[in-house]
Amino acid sequence: MKWFKFYGQDFVADPKMGALTTAQRLIWVYLLSMASLSEKKDGVLPFITLDHLRQLAGIGADDENWKLTDGTFELFEEMKLIEWTDEHTLKITNYEKYQETQLTDAERAKKYRDNKKIKLNVTTVTEGVTKRHTRDRYRDRDRKDNNDTKYKKGSVRENITSQTARSLEEKKAKDQKEAEVLTEALYTAKAIKVDYEKLERSDKASFLYVFIKAKTNVEILKNIKQAMLPIAEYGRPISNNARARLFIHYANNGVLLETRLERNREGNSSIKAIIAGAILALILTLALNLNHHQLLKATTAPKAQAASPTVKRLKAPSAPTQTIPVPTTATIKPERQHISDQNIEQEICDVFGPDCRVAIAIAKAESGLNCNAVSPTNDHGVFQLNAVHMPKFNGKSPYDCKANIEVAYRIFKEQGFGPWAAYTNKSFLKFL
Repeated sequence: MKWFKFYGQDFVADPKMGALTTAQRLIWVYLLSMASLSEKKDGVLPFITLDHLRQLAGIGADDENWKLTDGTFELFEEMKLIEWTDEHTLKITNYEKYQETQLTDAERAKKYRDNKKIKLNVTTVTEGVTKRHTRDRYRDRDRKDNNDTKYKKGSVRENITSQTARSLEEKKAKDQKEAEVLTEALYTAKAIKVDYEKLERSDKASFLYVFIKAKTNVEILKNIKQAMLPIAEYGRPISNNARARLFIHYANNGVLLETRLERNREGNSSIKAIIAGAILALILTLALNLNHHQLLKATTAPKAQAASPTVKRLKAPSAPTQTIPVPTTATIKPERQHISDQNIEQEICDVFGPDCRVAIAIAKAESGLNCNAVSPTNDHGVFQLNAVHMPKFNGKSPYDCKANIEVAYRIFKEQGFGPWAAYTNKSFLKFL
């Protein structure tokens, strides 16, 4: 709200104000106050009455000033303080001069220089007094301007301080929330036997994100509680990262751990049955082909000998070369062909130790735990080792499960699980 300017020479030295009584001056002040409340700020007051202004000024009917204020509007109109636009609306004459105007810094400086120039050009007998009075007057004004500037700077400083405090409070609340999430994650990791500090960076981020979502998702919080006990009591050997990934999967998807594990076992059994059937069909096919070739050889051998006698040729001696032994069907030990999957898994765990869970998954993905498996790329045994690694067998057969597992462990110790394609393409994960 703008305040009307009604002080100094505009009021005390105004001869019109001197002609009014105290009660009439009070009514005039309230009249200006009513005009300042108007939205248009044009000094127009519709439906204003003298009795209303008397009540605002605190002049009652039994007050002696009540009668002294009779005819006040007529006096104001005669003094040209107001004018009636119609019978119910009055307007304050020259209302703009009663309003306080805010000058910009440039306008204030210009006004200051102009006033100073005018004052310095005034020549009177009391020139020294006038100069001193002018200097003191503008010095006081400068002090007031400086105080206003300091107040504005203080307001800006207080605003910045409040914003900083608010941002610090928000940061503190955010840090507290992150600390709570981390505490819950560490407690759960300990409960499900997961070493959080040894997890990979991506697994750590996924593990924490589960608890962040649990703050707003009731289903995920319920899944976390359901998955903790089965994963903590999981009987088969499992690595630290694999255990954490199991927990993340079941917390996000809401599948009960026991049901999913049973489904995996049933799926593995069906896959094993299919593989066993395929191997049996392959053996039968090879046996039939072998018998057929033997019959052909028996019927055609005498004719070939009668037609042309064989001539033996001597071979020239050659330098001895180091050859890599290539496994043949003769190197397959019959006692290793019918070992159960459970015994093979136990042997892998005995050799690989804490990493046996991943090793078993890779062996399942590579050969289906078949010690006699041979791939189209000439890879052999339960871990599908190629001819490059045959010298490591020291004369043993690659179809010997125990020897194959020991050589695979030596490769793991030197290069990790990287040489196996099932590990690099992540196909082993479905057997965890």
